[in-house]
Amino acid sequence: MSYKTILVHADHSPHMEQRVRAAALAGDNINTHIAGVAVTGISHYLRLSERVRQQGGQGTEALHQEIGRLHKSAEAALARFEETARAAGIHDFESRLVADEELNGLSLHARYSDLTILTQLDPDEPANPMADDLPEYVAVSSGRPVLVLPHRYKVEALAANPLLAWDGGLEATRVLHHALPLLERVGKVDILILRHGMKHAGPADAAGGDIVRYLAHHDVAANVLQEHDSHGDFGSTLLACCNTVRSDLLVMGCYGHSRFQEMLRGGVTRTVLEQMTIPVLMAH
Repeated sequence: MSYKTILVHADHSPHMEQRVRAAALAGDNINTHIAGVAVTGISHYLRLSERVRQQGGQGTEALHQEIGRLHKSAEAALARFEETARAAGIHDFESRLVADEELNGLSLHARYSDLTILTQLDPDEPANPMADDLPEYVAVSSGRPVLVLPHRYKVEALAANPLLAWDGGLEATRVLHHALPLLERVGKVDILILRHGMKHAGPADAAGGDIVRYLAHHDVAANVLQEHDSHGDFGSTLLACCNTVRSDLLVMGCYGHSRFQEMLRGGVTRTVLEQMTIPVLMAH
C-alpha cells in the first residue's frame, strides 16, 4: 500500500522545501504523483472588483494591478516548487495554479489527493501569512488526511517511530486507515489509549486488543502504552507521551468544530497544532 497522489502547498515560505522532502519520503518515486498547488487569493479580489464596477468603476485599475501581482506571485511559487521537486529527485510531479483563497482552494484540491502536506503556522513569519487554522480546516473540509510539519523541523526520515492516539472513535479509525502506508513501511507503532472515547467499546477494544489484532494483519507490531483517562488537556497529554517515547510522528483524529466554536473552545486539535514539535498526521 502506498500514497498514489500527494498534494503539497506551494508558496514562498522557507518551509516548502521540507514539504517536498516529506512528500518524497511519504510516497515512492515509481507510483506516486506529487502536485504542487499555489493559490492566488484572486477570488476575493474578483468579488471586490465586481462590487467596484457596480459602484462606478473607481479603483478598478488598482484592483486589476493587484490581481496581476497575485497571479505572478503564485506562478513564481510554482516555479520554485518545480525546482525543489527536481532537486529532491522527484520524477512525477505537476504544478496547479488555483484562482482561489487558501482555505477553500487547498481543501478542494485535497479531496482528490491521498495525502496533503502543510506546515504548522509560524507566528514569526509575517511575510508569508496563512490562515491560523489552515491544517485543521483542510482536514475537516476535504475529508482527506493532512500531514502537518512543524515550522521548525528538518525532514530527515518519516515515521521511524510513530505513535497512534486511539480512542475507538470514527476520527481515529479514519486516520488509522490513512496512516497504513506509513505504518506498514516501518512495521511498528506505539498506541496511546485515550479512554474518553471508549464508552461503547468492548473489553478487548478498551484494552487495545482489537486494534492490536487488526494491525497484526497488516504486519504492524503494535505496542500499547499505559492507558490515559485524563479529564484535562488531551492535547498536552498526547504531546508529552510523544516526547517520552521519542516518537517522530503523531497519528491522530482531527476533532474539528466550526471556526467560531474552535476559537471559543480551543480543543485537542488546536493544542497539538500550536505546540507540536514533530509531524502530525490527522484526518476527520
